[in-house]
Amino acid sequence: MTRENLPYGAGTVIYIPRNTRHPYCARRYRGKNQNGNPTYTIIGSYTTREEAVQALKENMDRSGEDLRRANMTFREVLEHYLDNNIEHLSSSTIRVYKGVAKNHCVQLMDVRYQDIRADDMRAVIALAPTTTVKQSVKYLLTSLDREAELLDIPGKRYAQLLSPVRRKVTDTRAERRAFTEKEIQRFLKHRNEKDMYLVLFMCYTGFRNGEFRTIRKENVDLENMVVTGGIKTPAGIMRQVPIHPVIQPFVRSMMQQPGEFLLTNAKGSRMGETEFDRRYQMAIAPYVDRHFVPHECRHSFYSKLEDARVMEPVRCVLMGHEMPTVGQKYYMKVSIEKKREAILQLWEAHPEVLQRNDQYGVLEKKWWKNRDSASTFRQLHDDYLKTNPHELTKDPLSQFERSMRSINAVMDIQYQELTDSMLNNEMQKIKSDFVKTKMAFLIHEFDRATGMKHRLAFDTAEESH
Repeated sequence: MTRENLPYGAGTVIYIPRNTRHPYCARRYRGKNQNGNPTYTIIGSYTTREEAVQALKENMDRSGEDLRRANMTFREVLEHYLDNNIEHLSSSTIRVYKGVAKNHCVQLMDVRYQDIRADDMRAVIALAPTTTVKQSVKYLLTSLDREAELLDIPGKRYAQLLSPVRRKVTDTRAERRAFTEKEIQRFLKHRNEKDMYLVLFMCYTGFRNGEFRTIRKENVDLENMVVTGGIKTPAGIMRQVPIHPVIQPFVRSMMQQPGEFLLTNAKGSRMGETEFDRRYQMAIAPYVDRHFVPHECRHSFYSKLEDARVMEPVRCVLMGHEMPTVGQKYYMKVSIEKKREAILQLWEAHPEVLQRNDQYGVLEKKWWKNRDSASTFRQLHDDYLKTNPHELTKDPLSQFERSMRSINAVMDIQYQELTDSMLNNEMQKIKSDFVKTKMAFLIHEFDRATGMKHRLAFDTAEESH
């Protein structure tokens, strides 16, 4: 250790005898920790002693706090950002950021933030497995760059200069779009079928499936027919949405079920995302000849309000979006009466549609045209996947096909001869919940087409409506 004729308080230079290109460490005494041991702020590591001394002299005028912030690592900036924005970030966003940092930013975690360069950021984005994860990594890096700017950490902010992450042309993920009027009318006609209430509730309220699953019964006002919910953004948290007459019977029925949440499973606890997605798919499959996701209900809700020429501020309040202008955000208040007027602009059942014999067979599913009830499970399965290539992307499809080999015992049996016990025995051989969910969905589709009804042990959700 040497003072190198440095003024008192400037710091010290120590030599670290190990195989490194920068063995000289410049540091400044910070104080003692709770155990009485001295602690130091590291200014940097250098090739020669002279460089380290020069760094100490250049940093003499900087306070200990400035030096501490200048040496903050990626991990420390992340923790500071999450701790100081906990009121402005939703729990789901915090969970995503923590997961992205843990799984995809490992090589940056202990690096000084000011030492991270654009190539380092490009590398972690490139290693992310999917487009969605790449976008999440980019969002996290951009947020941390802004936090580093607020902390006065030296260095350039590279994240905002990086090219945006876009979906590849070869990405087979289906585009989200709103339901057509014809599809909505089909839902309305079959509104009393099992789990169709899941679809209609989101179409008539605009809630996301995650928001729907977290609505508590205490936030449902049956007297004024208003439901309060929302979890994602500050503008959308705990927003009030009037209940349309079409879904009022469903809401009353859900309120009578056991449990503290509006939407519960068979045990009375909050319904999980996997079960919700499975029940949603099975409810909607017979009436839509394309790929579908729960978020399409929210698209449909917004599109219908727009077609009805509902004022933009009212649409924003119902959707949980930020107001488009500062004046509207701070001075325009949307009353519950205006919201109710907008909600009443949503779909009503057309008498001519309800009178028509619009059963499953009339929908003419493409995969069913060349098949009948004498077809084997394999024939139905092969025709379905050929006609619906969007259902599974490349990697899940290979996983699905591998698991199909474990149920060869039933593949070449006529579908109408398959019993519940036969299907359940084969389902038990499948280890992946993803594949089990897809299998349950396909069996449900085949049952609709053949006029049969199998009871699967995997599908434990009880019919509540």
